[in-house]
Amino acid sequence: MQDWQKQNFDLLVESIVNEFIVLYTYLTKKGKTVYGVTIVTDYDGLTAYMMASTLESLKKKHKGSKWVPYGWMIGNDDGDVELGLNKFVKKHIEYYDDHIVPRFADGNYDYSNDFNDNIEMFMLGMKSAKEKLVAQFGAHIEAVIFLVSISGEDDITVESAKTINSESKNLRKLLKFYDELLK
Repeated sequence: MQDWQKQNFDLLVESIVNEFIVLYTYLTKKGKTVYGVTIVTDYDGLTAYMMASTLESLKKKHKGSKWVPYGWMIGNDDGDVELGLNKFVKKHIEYYDDHIVPRFADGNYDYSNDFNDNIEMFMLGMKSAKEKLVAQFGAHIEAVIFLVSISGEDDITVESAKTINSESKNLRKLLKFYDELLK
């Protein structure tokens, strides 16, 4: 990660934790069992929002997309979380506009290193947030699969799954799904 990502890492983790708490609390109060949560980002690795899926949503809303996180549709609305991902994303985009966009002026800037640093930051942020959430809510959070995803970029989903989560039945199921999908 670059200096900016390192300097803002704690803000990212706090934002993820806050997003999860609001979403998880809402869903569990409705009697739902969360099995997966993802940060969905874009092809620049700049924007981010959190989505979840529940065992109950698999019957209708997420039928056929158990392990396709960019298809999950349960999330917080803008404004639901005071210090959530929106605050982090705003700061991230300001950095991009001020420090990255000018580098494109000569037409030769390769953004791939910045993109990879952003994805690494989101993966490590999710891993750290999950550890904090397990400590706060208990070991049952360990069974929830945490991911980073971009529509159509299944390799990022798989890499994030391996980076963020401990060995578990759900992780094995996800990895088996992608092994078969990517053959």
